Amino acid sequence: MILIIPIIAIAFFIFVINIISSKKTLKRVFLYISLICLIVLLFSIFGVGRWAGMGIGICTMLAYLGISIGFIITALFQKKNETISK
Repeated sequence: MILIIPIIAIAFFIFVINIISSKKTLKRVFLYISLICLIVLLFSIFGVGRWAGMGIGICTMLAYLGISIGFIITALFQKKNETISK
């Protein structure tokens, strides 16, 4: 249950970015945060190691999962709005 809260919070953050900004900005934010997650994940594996590295890696994967869910929801929301407005 505790692990679901950060995923929901990050997905909500991406959804709010969608409402405030354009598609181009949303894609850039998704790309930059994904790259940051990848770098942190690699650092947790090769730099930290052991249990601490595993904890950092799990948190990073949860953040990436939240970002992906938020991006997918906003993409579906935008597509639905485009079909309604036409």
